[in-house]
Amino acid sequence: MSQHADPLHPTPVEAIDAALTPYVADLKRDTAQELKSLLAKHLGTNLEIEIPIGTVQKSDTVRVFVHNSEASLELILSASTRADGWFIGRTQITVKRTWKNKKVGDHPSEKRLLRDIAQACNASATPQEDRALAKAVRAMRIALEMEDRHYREMEYAHNGSTGRIRVGFGCNQDCHFCWQGRSWPKPPDELIFQWLDELAASGIKQLAIEGGEPLIWRHLPEFITRASHGHGLPVHMNTNAISLGQPGVAERYKAAGLVSILVSFHAADAEVSDRMTRAPGTHKRTVEGIHAALDAGLVVILNCVVERQNVHDVPNHARFVRDEFILKHPENPVMMVNYSQPGPYYEKELFSDAIVPYDEVRPLLLEAAQALHETGVLLEITGTCGFPPCVLDGIPEALPWRQGNTMDPFSACDRQHPDTCGDCAARNHCIGPRREYLSVFGERGLIPFKELPSSDWYERLKQSPAAKYWPSQDG
Repeated sequence: MSQHADPLHPTPVEAIDAALTPYVADLKRDTAQELKSLLAKHLGTNLEIEIPIGTVQKSDTVRVFVHNSEASLELILSASTRADGWFIGRTQITVKRTWKNKKVGDHPSEKRLLRDIAQACNASATPQEDRALAKAVRAMRIALEMEDRHYREMEYAHNGSTGRIRVGFGCNQDCHFCWQGRSWPKPPDELIFQWLDELAASGIKQLAIEGGEPLIWRHLPEFITRASHGHGLPVHMNTNAISLGQPGVAERYKAAGLVSILVSFHAADAEVSDRMTRAPGTHKRTVEGIHAALDAGLVVILNCVVERQNVHDVPNHARFVRDEFILKHPENPVMMVNYSQPGPYYEKELFSDAIVPYDEVRPLLLEAAQALHETGVLLEITGTCGFPPCVLDGIPEALPWRQGNTMDPFSACDRQHPDTCGDCAARNHCIGPRREYLSVFGERGLIPFKELPSSDWYERLKQSPAAKYWPSQDG
């Protein structure tokens, strides 16, 4: 794939996928075949079974089309026990009188099909068969949630094309606000290396390694070495930094070619942080890891997801960052701090109670921004993972006033301008609130700008190592 002419407009997803070896399509095909084989064993080979393998929303169900020569039905399978429906062992079977989203008429052949399925489901299954079917249903549900872009993609930003590779979704924390499933499958190690080679051949200028938590992958050191010394790529990483506090670890990764890290650091208060990450004792280790990374000379950017559990702690978070990671490291302070607005949670039932309205966030975020802005650190609060600029209306000089049409289209597709934004002077420099926010609070807390303020954010970015090393897609 050739280098894109305009660095502010990403290459279409279709072109990216064409240049990289797929993984999810094969995963879905193989998982569907296993489930079809088990269902045929239970329901009978005289029934034809179809399993759609397109991407679905996070769900605990799997849709299956079952039909014979005369009638068609849609089966809904779940590996969790409920009171209704039929069961093969403990695996629930619910029948809908539809096929490919079309209603099926009530005729004798359909009734025979229902009777045959009911008899099959009521037949006894051995515990071993039941466990195998339940496992296949869960595997299919997980596979249907996945897309190849979850694992690897290419994007374009102010500092050139960036390849992003997620090396797996396992993590030594379990943040309740994470959008990822901890049970999502890890690709084969050799395929992760192959994606690196393909991205390098496609002309990327830097590599971003993500997870899960990359530091728990045993091949990470050789992967970084191959990217840096083999392909000549600056390497960046998203991490919780827990492992970097061990003696010599940060230095070894820097020597391998790691140049910068984006660290998830969500609270100054250890109790708040450990509650958010659902990993007691890890706040202390993350703080140690950040200090070690700064001492080793790595460029460090911090990210804080702001939601109900930590919103009250945001000003303390800013002062903690200032005192610990800026003033104590005058030779290599933290270069940038991101305050992010939550997107949809993997555990979606937690989202509505966790999201905080903008009018509550505003004074706390302003206090934090002021404390950090005075130190000269760059703030990233309004990007594709951030808040609308009007939430920071009290300190507009700290904001990057970017053109909305230069933002990553995939990230911007989850944003929307409600009616309140119609006359805002910053309309063309903002992609709007997240749709998930609007679904909970509507237009609450949005205050249109009467005129567009000035800012020297980009001038300061050009003078910061963060501009050269960190592949922000919003530049």
